Amino acid sequence: MTTPSETELAQRLEVAERKLDAVNDLLVLMAAHMAQLDPKRGEALSAQMRELYEMDNVAWPEEFQTLVARLGRAFDGSGLELESLP
Repeated sequence: MTTPSETELAQRLEVAERKLDAVNDLLVLMAAHMAQLDPKRGEALSAQMRELYEMDNVAWPEEFQTLVARLGRAFDGSGLELESLP
């Protein structure tokens, strides 16, 4: 088995990052859709996301902080941000 080159590793990392962006976007879309179907539940989940974000966000990776904030906005209907689309 050969060791992948730096270029191959960089390409794999880029693909993995794009996949993660797409999965995060799917979560945000699902949150927005759920909030449309059940606005009361969407508001409650939005409040939970805000609480979670404010709880200890200094210790979390920036990507997770961003996802939690995006989910909160999607749940309360204040914004839908898709990062994986051009």
